[in-house]
Amino acid sequence: MGCRRTVPGALRITRERRVSSRQRLFQGLDNSPDYYQFRTRAHVGWTPACWFTVFGEGRDARTVNDSRTINLDDLFDLHQAYVSLGDIKQFPLVLKVGRQELSYGDQRYVGVSDWSNLGRTFDAVKLRYENEHFWVDAFSGQQVLPWDGHFNKSNDYDLFSGLYASTEGLVRWQETQLYFLVRNVQPGSLTAISATIGGPGPRDIYTIGTRWKSSPGALGNWDYLFEAAGQFGNITQGGGVLNHRGFAVDATGGYTFKETFGKPRFTVGYDYGSGDGDPNDGTDETFQLLLGTNHRFTG
Repeated sequence: MGCRRTVPGALRITRERRVSSRQRLFQGLDNSPDYYQFRTRAHVGWTPACWFTVFGEGRDARTVNDSRTINLDDLFDLHQAYVSLGDIKQFPLVLKVGRQELSYGDQRYVGVSDWSNLGRTFDAVKLRYENEHFWVDAFSGQQVLPWDGHFNKSNDYDLFSGLYASTEGLVRWQETQLYFLVRNVQPGSLTAISATIGGPGPRDIYTIGTRWKSSPGALGNWDYLFEAAGQFGNITQGGGVLNHRGFAVDATGGYTFKETFGKPRFTVGYDYGSGDGDPNDGTDETFQLLLGTNHRFTG
């Protein structure tokens, strides 16, 4: 059985425009900018053989008429550039190496952050094993930090790794996922790129979780989603190292009126993330959202 090949040199360009208008009072000053955000992406891919793909994507992000002092621009830079080796139809392993997006589940803890005009990518290595019953990814990489006017680099002090598995065979009416995520941040992360560009402070956070989502149509008009995660490790705050313990639970249930015009859906959801009840007990209990697309749930 053959594979579909990308035409060498095929080019696709996408462009988005956003208009933002907000009014805030900060330190007695009227800070009400009306500004435009533009994001343009152009990518090209080549698959000369079923088991080999080369992909590259550039991204230009700029803001027009923004009176704020925060610079959200990152003029044309490399967004993705990776090589993929393997054909899952012939052999169960696929290796992907290079600058790439990572996205899992509903992107609560690992996502592309596409609400941001800049987005998110990693300089990473990802290995997938997949058969007809399940798939599992093992990945490790460093988040790329935008640096306008320079070639974007990854944060050498912030290593993000994980195992993520999914199957529809364990429970026949749902997709069941299990994951283990590790974020190790060393001293120096805060100023990894420059004096003002960096990542979070030192921490070692370990997250164990599961996600259950009903298969489309398996329960008729009903559907559900449940996700729970627990964390342990340590985090540096206020010059000291604190033990870290946290957990989060997210649940959603819905009913779709499939026979009604427009197919309206009624849904109820609940999201909970632990917080720190006592800042002086030597334990940090605030659940860390890691590197997800948080605006989808909290925006």
